[in-house]
Amino acid sequence: MRGVRLSAFETGRSDLGDGKVLATAFDLRRRMKWQSWLLMASVGLAVYFGYHAVHGNRGMMASEQKAEELVAAKRELAVLQHERERLEQRVKRLRPESLDPDLIDELARETLSMVESDDVIILLEPETPVSEIGQR
Repeated sequence: MRGVRLSAFETGRSDLGDGKVLATAFDLRRRMKWQSWLLMASVGLAVYFGYHAVHGNRGMMASEQKAEELVAAKRELAVLQHERERLEQRVKRLRPESLDPDLIDELARETLSMVESDDVIILLEPETPVSEIGQR
């Protein structure tokens, strides 16, 4: 079929005679169908990437949440640094070259239940558990 020339009806195009070919309705429909698929795919991709830019693992919502977590972590870090400084000062007062007599007295009273001879001791009744309140 190499030498056979197809008619305008068979090709779906109309020949003007001077080598120019007019697009028929079939060609226009085929081109519009291709363009509509391309448009739908482009819109679909734009929606997909737009959604993930807002709600994805590294989207705007996630970055706001990470920013809030960062603020909370910085706040906790400041509290822990303050606690560490306080404990370092207390340990510093317990070193042999700088013993603090008040701290030693406080620790002895607290851990060993020691008292001095002129201390007044007041004994209190133990607190009543909540479960026993209605039974009296």
